Amino acid sequence: MQPLKIASPKRISSASDARVAPKQTRWPHATSSGLDWPFTRKPREKKPAASSRRRSHVCDSDDDEVAERHVIEGASRGRHVFSSRWRCRCDSHGQFISGGYGRAVHLEELHWFIVLAETEHVTDAAAELGVSQPTLSRALARFEDQAGTPLFDRVNRRLRLNAYGQIMLEHARRGLAEMHSATERIAALRDPDTGRVRLAFLHSLANWYVPEQLRRFRNSVPAIGFDLFQGPAHEITERVRCGQADIAITAPRPEGSGLVWRRLYVEQLCLAVPRGHRLASRARVRLSAAAEEPFVALGDQFGLRQLTNELWAEENIDPDIVFEAAEIPTMEGLVAAGFGVAVVPVPRDGGDTKTVHVPLSNAGAKREVGLVWAEDRAVSPPAERFARFLRTHVDDA
Repeated sequence: MQPLKIASPKRISSASDARVAPKQTRWPHATSSGLDWPFTRKPREKKPAASSRRRSHVCDSDDDEVAERHVIEGASRGRHVFSSRWRCRCDSHGQFISGGYGRAVHLEELHWFIVLAETEHVTDAAAELGVSQPTLSRALARFEDQAGTPLFDRVNRRLRLNAYGQIMLEHARRGLAEMHSATERIAALRDPDTGRVRLAFLHSLANWYVPEQLRRFRNSVPAIGFDLFQGPAHEITERVRCGQADIAITAPRPEGSGLVWRRLYVEQLCLAVPRGHRLASRARVRLSAAAEEPFVALGDQFGLRQLTNELWAEENIDPDIVFEAAEIPTMEGLVAAGFGVAVVPVPRDGGDTKTVHVPLSNAGAKREVGLVWAEDRAVSPPAERFARFLRTHVDDA
């Protein structure tokens, strides 16, 4: 009796040999890499009856042909579900995405849901929206999947909004209304004839320049509104940088990058002294003449203080600062009270009658006032219109 021969396992090495090997099911859009397939079939596993449920999930493809191949019809009419053994990896444009259920809801789908809730009929809603029934059905399935529960009861091939759907409808209507209101407000703000301008400006410009320019501009464009902020130069610059102001009128020119500067006009600086002061009768004076006087000044962070520091350094003055104020009117008041002298812009209205303003003859005794906006952020049309107005009326300063 011949001994039984057992053949050794044969390794598949060619395409002809591969035909005898078990085939792996390939589905539409399959590529050479199984990881890129929109569907990957998982091996059948035996699971307890309690866990062998079908998970409700949908294919997000807008291509009807692709979707029809991908979708497995569920027990409910118009509801597409997938077996737990399958996983769809298409997004709403038919592109591959990673797995997961944290899909965002689009505003269009909110609108579709509202129309469907009002008609309670897929065919009628699809006709009203101008979309196909399969597309609307898939959108509803996506929406319900995101909500985590059915929003309609299926009764005799019709839809009936259930209690969950009533809650969703209330919030969907409110959400769309809020978005519509937001877009209308944004459009109104950006309207060059009726929008708003967020303007920041220096304290020292609040008594004449800014009010006068606003008056003239509003005479020509009365419907544009303004949100005004006045403050020191460093706060103004920061508001522009962080987007709290569209444009700002400030001085001197801000340091650092990220800002655009356009000079509007130049102010001469003077020495404010109390009436009867030894320098009060001078036509002009160098700052060195007041080197031994006590000074009232702004704080170090203010733009005018920076200019005053430069003038002191130019004259080798070590100033005796008796008080640091936050506004120029405070400086003027303390000068009038005899606390000291101060470097201030020449007032356009004559200034406090209790003080005398003597022009400084120093070459650097001037302050450039200009317009500032963020370099990396587009200026709104109303703000651009006002900025253009200021630049074309520099002779009025």
